[in-house]
Amino acid sequence: MYNVSNYFQKLIREPGRTFDMKVIINNTEYGTNNIVEMGLQEAIAEGEDFAIGNAIATRFDLEIRTEDNFEANAEVRPYIMLYGEDASTEWLPLGVFYIDSREYAEGGVWRYVCYDKLMFANQLWETNLTLPNGMLSVMNEICGILDIEIAEDTIINNLFEVPLMTHEFTMRQVIGYIAGCHAANARINRNGKLAFVIPKQGEVV
Repeated sequence: MYNVSNYFQKLIREPGRTFDMKVIINNTEYGTNNIVEMGLQEAIAEGEDFAIGNAIATRFDLEIRTEDNFEANAEVRPYIMLYGEDASTEWLPLGVFYIDSREYAEGGVWRYVCYDKLMFANQLWETNLTLPNGMLSVMNEICGILDIEIAEDTIINNLFEVPLMTHEFTMRQVIGYIAGCHAANARINRNGKLAFVIPKQGEVV
């Protein structure tokens, strides 16, 4: 869960609040004058049934009016801000994403489909480690390949081992397996770091 100010928590519950939004693409900022629409599609489980051991990439959709040309895998960082009667909140990051595809809409508007770094984990897992090996060691190797940091509050027990595999798996499947062994699902958090989400009774995750 991302920590926000008390004022943000207050405004998000009020029906009269308004939003502002921006995206930073390759270190260039674009505001509401450019952004036509944006939205997130995120989940911690496949389908509607509850499960653990998932590692699902979050999708970010962006429609933007611009003459700039963004290459595939360009970094996209969206933010939102809330306005109340007296003041505005801080900018809340929505995540770190990378352009997967684009298409021209009309009127100078481009439509981009972006995913977080878990999408890059959909490639064959090839390890230089001797298996069985500790889960933290395996995760550190995978995150090094994907250039992902592990979130500070995510604890991976290196006494738990990844066994010798007799079949081919993707890195995303191995990440999900390690998360499942910790009774969790894996996701990329709003700061772009790999985090384990451990469901708790009565808590929305």
